[in-house]
Amino acid sequence: MYLSGWFHGAAVETIKRENMREFLSWVLLNGSRDGGAEEFAELEEYICLLESRLGRGFEKGYDKKVKCVRLTLDGVVMEYRSLLWYFVGTLIYCAGMGK
Repeated sequence: MYLSGWFHGAAVETIKRENMREFLSWVLLNGSRDGGAEEFAELEEYICLLESRLGRGFEKGYDKKVKCVRLTLDGVVMEYRSLLWYFVGTLIYCAGMGK
């Protein structure tokens, strides 16, 4: 399901209400879970709408094991690759273009 992709492949049944609130807060309000009463009410409306579309409710609570993808807030893990890596990759690419 599309929704599980935004939670690193977690089954939809394992996504709890506060996990969904955290995700929707990022998606719609560009923030974290700590919003005011107005934001809380707005997010609650979106969660209820989503529950009606899915045909099932989200269990109350927050599961620390279920993490959502928040592209603008989460850190990026950088990986070092030597210049040799790119040189070999370019050679392979050029050899394939010669055919």
